[in-house]
Amino acid sequence: MVLGLVVAVGITSAVLAADRPAQDMQGTAAAERFVRGIYAHYRKDGEGVGTDSKAVYTASLLALMRADQQAAGPGEVGLIDGDPLCDCQDFEINAVRLALRPSGQNRLVAEVRFHNLDRDVSLHLELLLTPAGWRVDNVDSAGWEGGSLRAALQRELKAAGH
Repeated sequence: MVLGLVVAVGITSAVLAADRPAQDMQGTAAAERFVRGIYAHYRKDGEGVGTDSKAVYTASLLALMRADQQAAGPGEVGLIDGDPLCDCQDFEINAVRLALRPSGQNRLVAEVRFHNLDRDVSLHLELLLTPAGWRVDNVDSAGWEGGSLRAALQRELKAAGH
């Protein structure tokens, strides 16, 4: 009886371990669809996704972006004076290339490269798997002092006394 239980537990563990790569692949595939879906909005005549989309950004990054804009005051522009997902104000993105790598539990980094108007752009999107699906939790780009949107927003808010 005990031997049967040990064998059953061993088989179940082996099956679960064998399923893990398939689950990881599904998570990665979903993340790739998420990122490609974002950049589909940046083609010629697209509208982008803006900086207030709950379907794109994590709640904590949205809160930082909103706090920065509020700290700037009415009629003023906060730290973000363009679109962080394209590091631009105007866009006509094409030739999107994407590479994903794990960066922690429920986290991936998407290295996104594309051509926008007259320049090549490279960004790293830090993705977090939330109950609602994949969301952008940070953007790393040469356009942000120190490279990170989140860190730049935190510095800006701290400097403003928030």
